[in-house]
Amino acid sequence: MQDLTLETATPDFRLAIKPKTPTKTLNRFVHTRDPIVKVEAVSSALLPQRKEPRYQHRTRTTLVHHQSGELQGKTIDFSSHGLNLELNKPFTGSKLEQVSVTFDDLKRVDPNAPLGNVPYKVVQISEDRTNVKLALLKNRNSQQRSHYLQRLIEHNQHRLMVDSERLPPPPLLRAMHQMLLTRLAATPYFIVRRGETLQVSAIGTNYPSDELSRLLHKSAASGMMSLAPVLGEHLSRYINGVTRQRNRLTQVKQEFYLAATCTTEGNIVDINARPLESFDTPEERKLFIAQARERGKFFAVRNWVQPLEDGEKWLSPKKLESLMHLSSQRARQLEMEFADLCAFGEMTDITEEVLRRLEMG
Repeated sequence: MQDLTLETATPDFRLAIKPKTPTKTLNRFVHTRDPIVKVEAVSSALLPQRKEPRYQHRTRTTLVHHQSGELQGKTIDFSSHGLNLELNKPFTGSKLEQVSVTFDDLKRVDPNAPLGNVPYKVVQISEDRTNVKLALLKNRNSQQRSHYLQRLIEHNQHRLMVDSERLPPPPLLRAMHQMLLTRLAATPYFIVRRGETLQVSAIGTNYPSDELSRLLHKSAASGMMSLAPVLGEHLSRYINGVTRQRNRLTQVKQEFYLAATCTTEGNIVDINARPLESFDTPEERKLFIAQARERGKFFAVRNWVQPLEDGEKWLSPKKLESLMHLSSQRARQLEMEFADLCAFGEMTDITEEVLRRLEMG
């Protein structure tokens, strides 16, 4: 999960008029800063999500935390960079905090082993707080410790049982994909690089189309869609951060405010789009929204883009082979099209979110 809200837009949530009710009265409705909830998550891919295998093994440990003090426990499973512990008392700390772990039994077998006061970061806490999952912190000694644990695993491979990762059943995954794809609120699109030019190769939409899809359809040819109503003629300017060769960004996020001038029948005749950073104050944005509503409709759109490398790997060889039997020229054309892919983006209609942030709903 990713937070797609722009950092420059977060102050909007503080613009709301403060309630007169005392804070103490409202505090019982406030979410905790680090909530512990029991959530069953299933990966959306059939590929393993773990970076390395985990091994089941029970050995005594001592966990030390600045708030919880010293807690005795046993390992449930471990790897060279991770640890799953069962504690004899509840852990009172929070996620992302640092703890130190000593492998008591292993230190007794090998007193020189670098397994005393090993620094770990808390990544997950169970509901009853007696089970914690930890990740090895990186410092000047972490490589030595991870190498020691890896050698320990290799030398005892015949005794250790791999803790198999739970993967979703393929029929369930296919059903979930089909169900979600027909209910997507975002409008996905793909960018290709041909020479020095960036072009939109495909835009996705569901049927019946939403207002954003109809907006993108407005300035394009019959049966086509275009990003021009939002990005104008400056496609490369807005996505250059994820397509350039040097200092490439992992993602780019923008917000756009659109004023659509409509006829009395409700048909859009003109669109004026402005990026969020072009407004100096919230009052200026409110004025733009009010004027847009007077002349027709107001839209707020979030644009999110990330780089896409090795596009050809997303083309299934099995599908390409079946297409080759029908038309070798079309198969080659499709293969080149996937190879030219350089970015993937999504546009989302956030009109309601913006109106609520600015209390104009």
